[in-house]
Amino acid sequence: MNSSRTLRRAALACALAAVASAAPAQSTSVPFKATVQVTDKLSFGVMTCPTLVGGTLTGTGTASHLGAVKMQASDCVLPLMATFSYQFFNGSLTLIAANGDQLRAVYQGELVPTAIGSPIYRLQGVYSIVGGTGRFKNAQGSGTLSGSEDLSAGLTATGQLNATGTLSY
Repeated sequence: MNSSRTLRRAALACALAAVASAAPAQSTSVPFKATVQVTDKLSFGVMTCPTLVGGTLTGTGTASHLGAVKMQASDCVLPLMATFSYQFFNGSLTLIAANGDQLRAVYQGELVPTAIGSPIYRLQGVYSIVGGTGRFKNAQGSGTLSGSEDLSAGLTATGQLNATGTLSY
């Protein structure tokens, strides 16, 4: 009878160990930072935007936990003529690591001129990480966007986008 009880305890211990090892690992929130050199192309007649004005951004840079990245993004744009600024919303951004893993985020914010008549605009906004692929499949996080864009070339701007916040994956 004592050996029967010992066998049951051993079986229970094995079952608990199997369940514990099969449980998903807890993700930890870590600091996240990205710096990307961007090209931002403004387009009119974008049917997916309520303003019919949209931006398409591409770029390259670096991001913590990804290394060297390529970036693809799109957003809707609302020009604010009274302040010569722009609001961007419904933004969707993907960072692509060298190994192909992707980190996806949604974002919104604004571009504000650094001075009256200046083609240099200050970028500020917020983002939320909404998943990805590979090791970022269930990624989450959020933070702030900052940077600048030079709008002197008309419908194609160049600049730098910075993201600072947290990431869990």
